[in-house]
Amino acid sequence: MIQSPLFEEIRNYLTRAGTDKQIFLYVPYIKTSALEKLIDGIENKITIITDWSRKNLRSSSSDLTLYPFCKENDIALYINNKIHLKVYSVALESVIVATGNISNRGLDGGHEECAVLVNELSNTDRLFFEKIRNEATYVDDDIYQKHLERYEELVNEVPKQIEYEDLIIVPKK
Repeated sequence: MIQSPLFEEIRNYLTRAGTDKQIFLYVPYIKTSALEKLIDGIENKITIITDWSRKNLRSSSSDLTLYPFCKENDIALYINNKIHLKVYSVALESVIVATGNISNRGLDGGHEECAVLVNELSNTDRLFFEKIRNEATYVDDDIYQKHLERYEELVNEVPKQIEYEDLIIVPKK
């Protein structure tokens, strides 16, 4: 099992892939700065499937700056708002299944995370990932523009304030 921080192990796994192998990232929350660091120097074709749901955009769990970065770096970007898995794959032949998103806290140790390397995927496993990508929307300039407009609406909404009291937890001695 891979334990926090996950960054170096995932990066090493991705950089060891031959340049003829496509990299797939199925990760719902992606911070562009963390992605830049993760794939720096990797020349493989990369496909990303992420989640740009209203909730994720509003909470800033996902960055819309991801699209310009992907476009500039010839990375295929898809949106599937039903994903919650965090999968880092080389050619859908092997995967790291992780709890960590592509963010500083998710990969660099801000949260307690773990991951497992699966060395060989079955055909059924590959079909599972292909289905997720086939059900996703490919992001182009028009789709990106629609999400930008939607984001502007979201940030201008006044959120309903809900007050919660913190629970006081006394550790046992």
